[in-house]
Amino acid sequence: MSNDKRLLPGTRRNEGADLLLNVNYCAACSVVAFAMTIYFSLLYCQSWGTEREWASASLITMALAIADMLAAGWGIVLLVESSASMTDQDSETEMNYACSDWKAYLFYYATATLISIHVIIALSCAVVSIILAQGVGTQLEEIRRIV
Repeated sequence: MSNDKRLLPGTRRNEGADLLLNVNYCAACSVVAFAMTIYFSLLYCQSWGTEREWASASLITMALAIADMLAAGWGIVLLVESSASMTDQDSETEMNYACSDWKAYLFYYATATLISIHVIIALSCAVVSIILAQGVGTQLEEIRRIV
């Protein structure tokens, strides 16, 4: 295969540093999305009081969980592309990575595990948001009757 075949915009098969920068960018986006999801689901809920506030907060939480899932999906694509580019290298260019086999396997499986955990957490955030949004109206009516 040609070494100048593009994987993603800005990356080439022989440019491991660019691929690592893309992975770091994906990780930073995921951290920001996850932090925003935690903020809106745990801290912001202290001021919830009306159906409109509950609905807007659950929609924001759902949107952030979806953005988080998209970032994790991008991470999966980068992981697959990087592993494909590493295995497609011929013996001459393989030495450019300066990485032993066990390090590559450890990095690959650690990244795959991290992305899988990330997807599970984002899915659980989306499910919790749906569950919370379903019974909000009846719960607030009960609270109003009690007070």
